[in-house]
Amino acid sequence: MSKQPQTPLISVVIPTYKRRDYLAKAIDSVRDQSFVDWELIVSDDEKPEGQTWAYLQELAQSDPRIRPTRNVDGQGQSANTNHGMAQAKGQWIKLLHDDDWLAVNCLSQMVEAIRHADEKVTLITTGCCDNYESAKAQQCPPTAPADMITRYLGKQALYGMYMQHDVGGCVPSAMMFRRTAFEQGIGFEKQDVLPTAVDSWFKARLLNQGDMIHIDQPLLIKCEEDAMSVTNTLDRRDLDREYEVIRELMLPMIDPTYNPPSLSAVQGQVRLIRAMHRLATRKPLEAISMAVRVWNPLAWLLATQWAIRKARPNCCQVVKPVT
Repeated sequence: MSKQPQTPLISVVIPTYKRRDYLAKAIDSVRDQSFVDWELIVSDDEKPEGQTWAYLQELAQSDPRIRPTRNVDGQGQSANTNHGMAQAKGQWIKLLHDDDWLAVNCLSQMVEAIRHADEKVTLITTGCCDNYESAKAQQCPPTAPADMITRYLGKQALYGMYMQHDVGGCVPSAMMFRRTAFEQGIGFEKQDVLPTAVDSWFKARLLNQGDMIHIDQPLLIKCEEDAMSVTNTLDRRDLDREYEVIRELMLPMIDPTYNPPSLSAVQGQVRLIRAMHRLATRKPLEAISMAVRVWNPLAWLLATQWAIRKARPNCCQVVKPVT
């Protein structure tokens, strides 16, 4: 292995906690990348040090690009992720959860996007697959075709998030962003009102700072079959409230020239979308109870447009790419 460069282009950051088997897959996916100008920072939140720490020390001996670090405070995933990002030396930070892994050409395609980016681009995102078999069924070319790379104005993408319009990069492992954004204070904020939407709030603040490029290729493989997510442990009503709260936090950041709908209209839209989810999961009484409490006509229109976008993605577009 050649000597590690002092300033790699990309710092891959993996926060981990007591999931050595998953972590090994995630690390292997980084080491298998066709692009090699990276460092890998693994922040271990386990106290006291367990088998994971010994494993990381052994890896670091064999590959100087791997830099294990301990999250001294041990305050959970948000703090652990921030601790890992604080160790980064690369120009760009690529997040990767310990139960996800990268397609072999993930970093190379993201680097290609960097080469087409100017200083206004803060965030680069990719598509993802839910498991390895899905990834094999969607083999990616070595370089993403031009029509698979889309640039959005950050303010417009933020407006899209507010309006429930998917602009890509829905999970942290699908994101890569400038290290300077973290240095300017954009990290993962642990808030009691956002137990699961902390990721979305992080993305919203990145978009508030600059533009984004999305690569519409499944370059991230999510593997969460055996992992209990925070979402699964929360009451549905708490999740309903969380979706409304994050819109309230986003609204002051929305460029007024986009003429965003009122908070009450968008929160009503969220309730109706959540009601559709209840209906899809065979909870019709809950769905009806939620829907009949939404009186705002604009909320119904927005929810209808959202449903049409889901069925026909080219219809009722809120966000348009930069041409």
